[in-house]
Amino acid sequence: MSETTKKNVVSIMVIAWPCIHSGGAERWWYYVIRELGSNDSVKVTVVVPVSLRRGCFICPAGFTRYGVDVRYVSLGGLRNFIKSVTKLIGTIRSDGIDYIVAGYQTPVVVLLGLVLGLASGRGCSVMFHNSIGWLPYTNDVKPLDVKNKVLVRLYQVINRVCRFIYVSPSITYDHMRVGLMARNEHSLMGAAVEFTELPQYRSINERDIDVVHLASISRFKGIYDVVEVLRMLKEYRDKLNAVIIGRMPRELEGDVRGMIRKYGLEDYVRLLGFVDEIKKFELLSRSRVMIYPSYFDTFAISVLEALTVGTPVVAYSIPAISMNYRTDSVVKIKVGDKRSMAIAVNELLNDPARLEQLSREAIIFSRRYSWRKIALQFLQRIIKE
Repeated sequence: MSETTKKNVVSIMVIAWPCIHSGGAERWWYYVIRELGSNDSVKVTVVVPVSLRRGCFICPAGFTRYGVDVRYVSLGGLRNFIKSVTKLIGTIRSDGIDYIVAGYQTPVVVLLGLVLGLASGRGCSVMFHNSIGWLPYTNDVKPLDVKNKVLVRLYQVINRVCRFIYVSPSITYDHMRVGLMARNEHSLMGAAVEFTELPQYRSINERDIDVVHLASISRFKGIYDVVEVLRMLKEYRDKLNAVIIGRMPRELEGDVRGMIRKYGLEDYVRLLGFVDEIKKFELLSRSRVMIYPSYFDTFAISVLEALTVGTPVVAYSIPAISMNYRTDSVVKIKVGDKRSMAIAVNELLNDPARLEQLSREAIIFSRRYSWRKIALQFLQRIIKE
């Protein structure tokens, strides 16, 4: 045991790029490291793998105010990798690091964490923000390619040395689908919503948007199903006001706009593209129902964002939804059943009292999640013997 630990301070090294301006995993690390750095019982060293180009340099530098030590390494090429290993082993020994965490399941990051753990004799963990293979829950899903089959076998071996930590319990199920049976693994509760300027709560009768869809828009996030559900919903309703929020690839946007024209939905559906945080939560708070027909997710932060402002959600019952959102405020629909989703949404829109009840339940459920809880849970998982 290191001198640091003897002083009742746990010292951990995290190989990740914490950045609030980047993707889901980088944002997750930003908030978790911020919470850990604010804990007097934890000393954090962040190793930023600059060759991965995952974020900005302002966010990691800002952690110095929490007493977080930030190091930058390049993992591109064998020479740089060996140089980084040598440098970091020296840091582990001189700073009394107790635990090492590979912040992504990216092979080069996992390899670095594994080598550092074996060379220093420290405990090693690997953080998974997504599952290996990324198999959506569709009927036409293709089997794993050779590369991912090799990764599954390789990670099965690595799990004998390194503990696997999943951002969400649904990753365990997703890994079972591809044949990765991790024994030394633990799951976290997912993520939390970090926004200090949430709009004032609106009752259902005060909301002017019937249906909203928010996602990192893609085929497997269900964008085609969104338009189909709205088409079916229009069959039941004379009036419909729907918005679709999220950055969309240009070729996909052409397809979606074509579907909207084909179904005569131009006056009922607006594509808003990317919006900032203030506008996003304002739109969510004005919406009566959110639809989320995604075929693959690990936690679905968009769902939690909707619940935070009291907007009930109707979603496909993939593991990320059924395992993480055990609340009536998220109505689960059989995967791919667009007609049932349209019927469920229509029934909710026709029952304001029920919607109001679910809206209140949504807010109560969302309060279970906080970055402080998640950071503490993460810390408990990596030090658990």
